[in-house]
Amino acid sequence: MIVFVDLLAVLCGPAPAPRPVRRRGCRRDWVKEIRRQTVTHKRFQRLVDQWIDLSIEHSRLTMKIAEPGATR
Repeated sequence: MIVFVDLLAVLCGPAPAPRPVRRRGCRRDWVKEIRRQTVTHKRFQRLVDQWIDLSIEHSRLTMKIAEPGATR
């Protein structure tokens, strides 16, 4: 019997609840830089999510290949 598990849930536990939105005022001359940093951070988060998904897929394929009697 093969049991599939969510590797991320096993390693990290359940996903945390979303954080409340934090808003603070900033100086007008910093707005452009803060927006740039926000865009960069969101891109980083997407890339990390993609990396995790690909890592999980790689683990699944590696385990499938390692199964006794598996064909390549």
